[in-house]
Amino acid sequence: LKVFTAYEYLETRFDLKTTSAGYGIVTIDLAAPGSSIISTYPSNAYNTISGTSMATPHVAGGIGLMVSAMCMQMLTDYKNTPGPIALQLVSMMLNSVDVIPAMANQVATGGRLNMNNSLIAVQAYTGCLTTGMSDNSLINVNSLAVFPNPGTDWLEIQH
Repeated sequence: LKVFTAYEYLETRFDLKTTSAGYGIVTIDLAAPGSSIISTYPSNAYNTISGTSMATPHVAGGIGLMVSAMCMQMLTDYKNTPGPIALQLVSMMLNSVDVIPAMANQVATGGRLNMNNSLIAVQAYTGCLTTGMSDNSLINVNSLAVFPNPGTDWLEIQH
């Protein structure tokens, strides 16, 4: 199993790798935002920081968001067999990237993190769609909106 890592890229709107970012289709799985990221800083402040240490939290937070979106069947399966479900979450994320031609020889997936697609993959988990629910009762993740508030510890999710 490869280490699940991310590389930083210049700006989201350009999808370019920064010169200092790691790359390699054997060692890096996907790209994630890592340049000019607003983060907490010493002395109760915020600062714009760049680097792999800024890209990796996007991936780790994404996995956390995917866990929070699990249906009861997936949560039960995770409690009973955590290893295989954790690997399935990673696989869902890797298979949900936005493929970017410039990243074809840079990262294993050839793409950038896409959490909307990852959440759709979690929603499609076997057992979630068929456990006594009609298709009409499912939440459409395409209409999901997430609003973080950097001033508090609240995260508002609307659908």
